[in-house]
Amino acid sequence: IRRGQLLFDRLVVGVAHNPAKREVFSMEERKEMIERIIRETCADHVCVESFHGLTVDYARRIGASAILRGIRNVTDLNFEFQLALTNRAIADIETVYM
Repeated sequence: IRRGQLLFDRLVVGVAHNPAKREVFSMEERKEMIERIIRETCADHVCVESFHGLTVDYARRIGASAILRGIRNVTDLNFEFQLALTNRAIADIETVYM
């Protein structure tokens, strides 16, 4: 988030529910933790919002031009690359990796 805020005029940190994953913290708890962290370390143009559904649909709803994603390893990259191609084709939204 700290690095991403330098790249965009507005950065929305999206917190979503993934029914395929077992969550340790609720969506609201995760949102509150992130808000606490960004209040201390980020600029005013960074905000946290929760949403339901596909990330690409949410990005389109808020008028995003890109989705910023973190890559941890090559396995992540393989999955994320396919997702990015699909998002660009169906929603004209770019994906930026860090």
